[in-house]
Amino acid sequence: MLAMAVLRGNDTDRIGVPLAEYQKANEHFNAATKRLKNKDMIILDPSPFFLDDSGLWRAEYGGKSMYTDTNHLTSLGSLRLTQLFEHAFDSFDLK
Repeated sequence: MLAMAVLRGNDTDRIGVPLAEYQKANEHFNAATKRLKNKDMIILDPSPFFLDDSGLWRAEYGGKSMYTDTNHLTSLGSLRLTQLFEHAFDSFDLK
């Protein structure tokens, strides 16, 4: 979709998945994490790093694709989650 939008000269800022659609597509995963929530685990939520103010799960930022396909991140998409993982690793007591 991004490539076609660029070729046609269309705006890529609005290409993505609405939050409700994203949540529906991930219902099985969300249900599993709710069942496991009381276990000794950390659940990482990437939403703040991909959702824009309108609730669109963006496929690109700054003209750069975040995904290689419908659910695998590009290198840039992965780097967007650096703070998420830093926070998770900071919470481990590795001493």
